[in-house]
Amino acid sequence: MLVGVIPAELTSFVGRRRELAVVKRALAGARLVTLTGAGGVGKTRLALRIAHERRRAFPDGLWFVELSGLADGELLASTVASAVGLTERSSRPPLESLVDYLADKQLLLILDTCEHLLSPCANLVSAVLRRASGVKILVTCRGVLDVAGEHVVVVPPLSVPDPAVTSEQEIADCEAVRLFADRAAVTAPDFAISADNNAAVVEICRRLDGIPLAIELAATQLQGLTVRQLASRLEDRFGLVTSWRQGFPARQQTLRAAIDWSFDLCSPREQALWARLSVFAGGCDLGGAEAVCHEEGADRYEVLKLINALLDKSILFREEHGSQTRYRMLDTIREYGMQRLAESGQETMLRRRHRDWVQGLAAQADAELFGPRQGRWLIQLVTEQANLRAALEFCVAEPHEVTAALRILKQTLFFWFVIGLPGEGRYWIERALERVQQPDLTRAWAMWAATHLACLQGDPDAPRLLRDYHNMAEQLDDDSILTGAVYLSGMIALWQKGDFAQAAPLLRQATEGHRAHHDTVQAWLALLNWAMGAALTDDASAEPLSEELLVMTRDSGAEFFLEFALWTACVAQFRLGNLTRATALISEAMQHCHNLKDRWGTPWVMEVLAWVTSATEPGTRAAQLLGAAHTLWRRTGVSLPDLGILISSHNLAEAQLRKSLGEPGFNESFREGQHLTYEQALDLALTKSQSVLSAAPSQESTDRPSPLTRREVQVAELIAEGLSNKDIAARLVVAPRTAEAHVEHILVKLNFTSRTQIVRWILDE
Repeated sequence: MLVGVIPAELTSFVGRRRELAVVKRALAGARLVTLTGAGGVGKTRLALRIAHERRRAFPDGLWFVELSGLADGELLASTVASAVGLTERSSRPPLESLVDYLADKQLLLILDTCEHLLSPCANLVSAVLRRASGVKILVTCRGVLDVAGEHVVVVPPLSVPDPAVTSEQEIADCEAVRLFADRAAVTAPDFAISADNNAAVVEICRRLDGIPLAIELAATQLQGLTVRQLASRLEDRFGLVTSWRQGFPARQQTLRAAIDWSFDLCSPREQALWARLSVFAGGCDLGGAEAVCHEEGADRYEVLKLINALLDKSILFREEHGSQTRYRMLDTIREYGMQRLAESGQETMLRRRHRDWVQGLAAQADAELFGPRQGRWLIQLVTEQANLRAALEFCVAEPHEVTAALRILKQTLFFWFVIGLPGEGRYWIERALERVQQPDLTRAWAMWAATHLACLQGDPDAPRLLRDYHNMAEQLDDDSILTGAVYLSGMIALWQKGDFAQAAPLLRQATEGHRAHHDTVQAWLALLNWAMGAALTDDASAEPLSEELLVMTRDSGAEFFLEFALWTACVAQFRLGNLTRATALISEAMQHCHNLKDRWGTPWVMEVLAWVTSATEPGTRAAQLLGAAHTLWRRTGVSLPDLGILISSHNLAEAQLRKSLGEPGFNESFREGQHLTYEQALDLALTKSQSVLSAAPSQESTDRPSPLTRREVQVAELIAEGLSNKDIAARLVVAPRTAEAHVEHILVKLNFTSRTQIVRWILDE
């Protein structure tokens, strides 16, 4: 059963008994339910509570897609596809791939904050409802989608006490009062509803119309005010605000007034930071906030003090991502901040700073792409995906920023593979290309990247793109650009024509050419495809090429690249009949898939692990692995017949398993593998792989045994990845002091004095 991805509830859920019952009944009878209501009324929170309570009703899980950080409706389908586990690599339209993937699923899809993408959301929802009969959709939106079959549930504010009610118990049981009391107790731990303060609490809840966000903002002010002072100030403030905003809906006036009031209670510097932080999509860490939001001439360390002040006022929320702390705003708060930023006249300046910060991250990731910190940077870019999109959107929309967009895209090209969205990378490149017509090196790179992505997607338009690129390469008469054309010609011959005889000399020429230009990554790519083609076609060069690739990649320490080098070496050894070495190689590759959470590379590795297992132990586990690989391929939008060069080995493995297990036994085990989640499939693969890795060296054998224990070797490898002791503790799920002790033991055993020596030792070993 798929678990799905639903955010945890960070605070207690108060009230909403009637709304919960209404939405549950609606979901029982309708396939599309839209929760609508004013900003801050609690639509998202209600949807999350429904999801947590209804988890068991959907065999294929519940999937939450937050859309507040997505500005471009063209990316909606690929964003939803990625959220539900479909790592699309084909050239088909993302919406078509998504509905095909969901066609046989029974799941609940939650689309959160759709009001800025009404038309794209309506189109997507309509397509899914037509072709995926087992899927139900829950939408939160300030409007309605106006789609056939839509069941609209208006989410009202929380109930407030009737003026006639005087009973302390009845007042305390009222939803708005309960929420205020709950949140106030967080700010002021001694707070409780009493006869002395209940009238003031009731007045506050009435003034705020029972709007949850407004109540939560007000409750944070009890740090410095009594309840009566708070009620008095709200009365004065809201009497003034009402006279300002005649003609606006009452609840809109109330929420805006509550946020205005919170804004006015901030110091000028806190107000400025609130507005500036709104430039981030999906939140940021402290480093990002300091880089983008600091005031000219001010100490950047002052930003942390201001962030803490905004946290205390519930303007910001803290989130933990592994060992990293991030800060983010609720959508309504960020929207308000964006309005204030625009009014300040600083919006363009802040967006350029944000662009520069994203470009800095991309440049660091690119500089360490062929090194031991590759995995860390790829994961960092995944965390900042919403900010990456926001920066690209700014760059392609502004007349003089398109060169910056292409620079960012060049530096993050491999990122789009790792997250399984090569189509989105190509989308951004093609949008930028529309703005760059002058033939130069920048445009040439973009054309190369678009052609490369099209080839990997199996797009039949790739040869035409190659011709356009080749014409520009000849026009520019640049050796590195011409070598890129040779490489692409070899790629298309190998993966689209299946002709290794034609591809091999081209890929060899490209490898040598890129090495001559000292372009390590491009040389690695050419060698990888040359070695892969040789391995899959039983060419005599397969073993030496794959070993050369493996040595080159191990020396770099680049984990994502190593996964494919191991895959290639495994296939070469498997086709030669060296099953013990093949098993060790593919098992190590699977461990790297797990470390990187690489959903694009995992089906490749799982497929070959199934081949090797069917040859060494042709039983239930091998058939389950084959079934798991089948599902993982589907999640990338690819079927094996699309990769014809792999199909013969697949068919051989399947035939062997059908013979050893019998038709019923094979079919049952294959189905079991098909229904595993991504995590369960990894567990199935790694359970056996761990024993293989402990029994056989993951690198070339050495004559001397390692002086370190298995756990110490693991810690040393994490040090080589660039992880701190704190990060190592988080990765291994141990106490920080335990991680520190392991590092100390390693230094003593190896007679080293620095972590750098440990990194060198790992690479040498």
